[in-house]
Amino acid sequence: MSTGERTAEDRAAAIEALTATLNAGLDADEKAANRAARDHDGRWQVDPGDGSWGDDMIRAVTGRAVSALVDDMANCGPYQSAHIARHDPARTLRDVKAGRDLITAILAEPHDYNPCDEYYSCSQAEDPDPPPGEGGPGSGCADDDRAGQPCDCGRDARVERLLRILAGVYEDGGGR
Repeated sequence: MSTGERTAEDRAAAIEALTATLNAGLDADEKAANRAARDHDGRWQVDPGDGSWGDDMIRAVTGRAVSALVDDMANCGPYQSAHIARHDPARTLRDVKAGRDLITAILAEPHDYNPCDEYYSCSQAEDPDPPPGEGGPGSGCADDDRAGQPCDCGRDARVERLLRILAGVYEDGGGR
């Protein structure tokens, strides 16, 4: 095996670790958004004040200042205010849901199954209509030498690559 190749166990462990990282990050994002939204309906907006630098204020829809840090406009100008408002709790919760839905869709991608000639199906392909007690990984591959062996259709490599892209958001080990 060349140094560029990975074992099926390495790839499976990477997929598991990436999924755990993503779920932990999404959980942290969701928790922070829910905490921030506690005292109002979760929507923030920019109150531009008189338009002078440092007069922008982020306010919850109820009209109260979101935090003392944002309230101190010496450190927060109009661009920062707009950025903060665009990441209000409601939007973050939508991002979390979209992230979880995307992870579910990526992990649900099936291995290649060729119903016309199962010999050419992935070694991990599952028979979509197996006889009772005969389903599971490899049941859709008619090549007995390959059936049940590590993925050979590229599905696992694609899943790992896509999860790595998503996990890049949490490279620092924390939430947003």
